[in-house]
Amino acid sequence: MMGPSHLVVGSGQAIAGVLSLLFLKPVYENRDTPGAVAFGGTIIGVCIWLWCLAVGNFIGNRLVSIIAYKLSLLGAEITAVGWFLLAISVTKPDSVSWKTVKMLLTWLASIQLLIWTNSFHHLVFSGEFGMAGTVLVPEYGVAFWIQVAVSYGFVAFGVGRLTVEAVRSQGLRQNQMALLAVCSLPFIVANIVTLTTGGVTLYDISPFGYILSALLLTIVLFKGYFLDVTTVARGTAVQKMNDAVITVDQKNRVIDANRTALEMFDIDSDYTGRQAVAVFDVVDDEIESRLAGRIDDEIEVSIKVNSEKRYFSVSVSPIGQDAAKGRVFVLRDITDLKRRELELSMLKDVYSRVFRHNVKNELNVIRGHLDLITKHTEKANVQRSTAAAIDSSNRLLNHTQKAQQIKQVLDTNVRFLECPLQRLVSAAVSTCHPERDAVSVRVAVTDVKVQVVEGFEVAIENAIENAVEHNSEPVQVDIQTEVTDEFVELYITDDGDGIPPNEVTPLQENEETALSHGSGVGLWLMRWYVDRSGGCLNITQSEPGTQVKMTLPKVSS
Repeated sequence: MMGPSHLVVGSGQAIAGVLSLLFLKPVYENRDTPGAVAFGGTIIGVCIWLWCLAVGNFIGNRLVSIIAYKLSLLGAEITAVGWFLLAISVTKPDSVSWKTVKMLLTWLASIQLLIWTNSFHHLVFSGEFGMAGTVLVPEYGVAFWIQVAVSYGFVAFGVGRLTVEAVRSQGLRQNQMALLAVCSLPFIVANIVTLTTGGVTLYDISPFGYILSALLLTIVLFKGYFLDVTTVARGTAVQKMNDAVITVDQKNRVIDANRTALEMFDIDSDYTGRQAVAVFDVVDDEIESRLAGRIDDEIEVSIKVNSEKRYFSVSVSPIGQDAAKGRVFVLRDITDLKRRELELSMLKDVYSRVFRHNVKNELNVIRGHLDLITKHTEKANVQRSTAAAIDSSNRLLNHTQKAQQIKQVLDTNVRFLECPLQRLVSAAVSTCHPERDAVSVRVAVTDVKVQVVEGFEVAIENAIENAVEHNSEPVQVDIQTEVTDEFVELYITDDGDGIPPNEVTPLQENEETALSHGSGVGLWLMRWYVDRSGGCLNITQSEPGTQVKMTLPKVSS
């Protein structure tokens, strides 16, 4: 039977082996990527396999051909094992343990031991090696076919696992998994043809199938971005989540739970199929009734875990379009956040009581005594000192009032009002406009409605007060507006010395620091009122003075 010469086949095998080396470059560059090491091992196995076959075709020496053939079987085994590890590494990295690797290495060593000691037992090769020209023609024993079956089992497992992952995945990961599953097929088919066709083909045609496999591998690496962009399997991502994830079926039987859930609730490994109540016995009847039937919802619950009361935010989602197939529970531990909220709430109440009662009462006492001193002394220096002290106590009393207003705006549920801006400004001006000739407030406000939270005129009052307090008399305050399609910009501008930068900076940066401490409580009150109204506050220094701009949502007429 005529066919290609041994030199042509040997050249094809050698070239295919050289092409394999090109894949080692991206493997090395992405060696920390899951699957890279296993992929590199597969490529090295292919190189050994193909080059040893090439040596057998190039050299007609019987002993050399036998040694090369036995080494080619090592390459084939490494290829199968490498493909098996590759499939596991890219679908479920955590399942590749050192114990698994040692078992596979033991398998490789055992088969090689049988191959090289065949002359003592003839389990791998049942007879002497024949020669057809330069091509070795072995007679296979039972151990050889067992080794072939196991190797194909490794490959079939890998292809099956990659296929399943492709079906489960989406987007780039789906393309990667599907291409990896397909690219091994030409090589496998060619090798099966070689082993099963007997005299139809004299040579091992696996390298020619590998050329097509190499083309598909090239697509995986460079078009599918395998190794460059490693997409994470959803199952792996869920297992690594810090949140507890529990899946139940339509009969409330647990069908899956991630690592965090198993550790958090000390769940036995045989939880699958058991009722959720039996598995999570820490969940009491009240919580169970609150969770029953909930879909696309999120609630807070408290659960006793390891004798400690912990708080969880629980979200419930259906499997698929509805809950007919079951539900997924995600429990996020918010215990630290809850404790912090309670601490801040207690701290806020303490400060509120201190400002409302202690500080306010003590300042009223101080003011009363200072008034008495002023009335009963004729010394000018004492009167000046008491007047300065009274001014300071008045400012502190004003701060206590603003602290109460801040607590009120932060504690009250947001209630939006649609108000004419002119009415808000007029109310603010009438409340805080000092009856002094040295202060002038000019108002030119467009007749337009804005959406603000209840009590918003307090923010405008504080803007006017700051313009008066931070500037030397005489003071001119102008209140104007600019209207756009969606917003109203309210400008409160003065011509004084301007608000000190240490008052404005912490407000703009939304923080109080030791180096930049704002004493203007009124500025923070403005900020919170504007923010809660869905607007934006901006304070800039103008020439001269300061400009406060409040951008507020406009109500469509």
